[in-house]
Amino acid sequence: LLSDVILLFAGISASAAGGPGIAPEGGGPEVVSNRDALVRGGALDLLRQLSDARVSFDAKLRLVRVFEALEPVPLAAKRLEAIPEKGVPLLSSLASILVTQGASLELKSALSRVLCRTIARHAPLQLSLLASLSPQLEALEPGGAMPAGRLVVSLLERAAEGRPQPQQLWFAFHLVLAMLLGNASVQTALPTMRIAFAGEGPAELGLDLILASFSGCARKCLEA
Repeated sequence: LLSDVILLFAGISASAAGGPGIAPEGGGPEVVSNRDALVRGGALDLLRQLSDARVSFDAKLRLVRVFEALEPVPLAAKRLEAIPEKGVPLLSSLASILVTQGASLELKSALSRVLCRTIARHAPLQLSLLASLSPQLEALEPGGAMPAGRLVVSLLERAAEGRPQPQQLWFAFHLVLAMLLGNASVQTALPTMRIAFAGEGPAELGLDLILASFSGCARKCLEA
């Protein structure tokens, strides 16, 4: 019910709230103001319930629609990056749903479509995801949780070692593509960025790890 109320204030009709498609980014001044107020009020924090097994699948899809309606708001990027007093940044929490086991493929696909569009839309999120690839951030988030970028690096390393997890790797590469899309600074920095300490992991630099993961996947396919 709460998600329905948020969607109505965000300018999404009840009939469209459960369906596919991209939420309208326009709307009158009142709708734009409502979306901004909802983000400021913490509506995006409801997305943390996506990892709660007690929440129904249909309810989770509606939460993704809430995300879709609010993500064009510039403040949404800051909310995704913000480090709460307890828990991890919302960006890491959502990335974890995509690149770990547990959530259904349908939920992951819906969330990936919106999250990757959000990252590609907001340059600060692209830079934040790039920075989180650093090995120095391995477990600096509250509770020892891995930042979003380190989750991606972990999957790429497994693939490079010939132990790919196809579904998780698929979504990891979509996060990487969203990080790179239309951002010359990220495109320049990633290839030579150090993503592992010397002597640790199959590769130390970003481009080397990506290429090594491709090779690892190819070797695994040939073995099959």
